[in-house]
Amino acid sequence: MSNIHLRIITPKEVAFDAEVASLILPLDKGPMMIEGGITPMVLSYDGIGLLKIDEGDKKSYFVLFPYAAVVNSDYIEITADRIENGSSLDTARALAKIDYYKQLIEQGGEASSLKTAKAKIEKNLIRLKAKSFSQGGQ
Repeated sequence: MSNIHLRIITPKEVAFDAEVASLILPLDKGPMMIEGGITPMVLSYDGIGLLKIDEGDKKSYFVLFPYAAVVNSDYIEITADRIENGSSLDTARALAKIDYYKQLIEQGGEASSLKTAKAKIEKNLIRLKAKSFSQGGQ
């Protein structure tokens, strides 16, 4: 397969702009691998997920917030609310937030507060996964 040019844009910056061998995007029905030569399409995702990028000689992992993507056979542009590089995430902070939100859930409360706490736990678990993969973990 041929490489594909990946460009990721957030409201603050062009977060990534390079040729990649492939990438795996989070989608509602599960992750999707994209390589050069793919059929053009438009994708979107309202959640928070793990983006995996294979640059050939290295792999990068990001936490990707809600996005829309335009995919062509040799170019993909992702416009995301936010993106976080897995290698620069603070593990201790993510673990502390998970503990905090678990305590909130144990205390009970309104359903909307519990739903928010569960979502924040999931977001921080994705951060930990991105950090682990960035450090060579599985």
